[in-house]
Amino acid sequence: MAFLRARFNLLVNVIPEKLTCKAMLIESETLTERNRVVGDDRALGLSICEHINKYSVSLQQDIDLNLFRHKKLSNEVTILEMDFMQSASNADCISSFLNINRRSSVAVSSAGEISAIAFWFELQFSEQSTLSTLDPRDRKSVV
Repeated sequence: MAFLRARFNLLVNVIPEKLTCKAMLIESETLTERNRVVGDDRALGLSICEHINKYSVSLQQDIDLNLFRHKKLSNEVTILEMDFMQSASNADCISSFLNINRRSSVAVSSAGEISAIAFWFELQFSEQSTLSTLDPRDRKSVV
């Protein structure tokens, strides 16, 4: 164990230094329609909603929200932060990443029906360098 502690004390930089996951509540009829059959009237009158929606997915990755009409129902909130530099300096903290459990509260800012929770990541490489998947050229995931 002393060898491991000495080895961790030699670490200078961890890349990325920090990972932050942010989220926002959104309403989008398009995403709802993409996720499941919303009415039998769109299935040539066949009664399939009850059966086919059992197989609907709850996660859609690489969604470009700029391509969908949607309404923001909340401001962005930080739902997870992992500081790798703090953990690199303390060997006991590394195991804390194996069991992360966190609750977050989100204040609703607009009325509507929640269709999805859009989430994205920010990777901090240094004080001056951060990469965000919120960038319009990148895509987000929705639950």
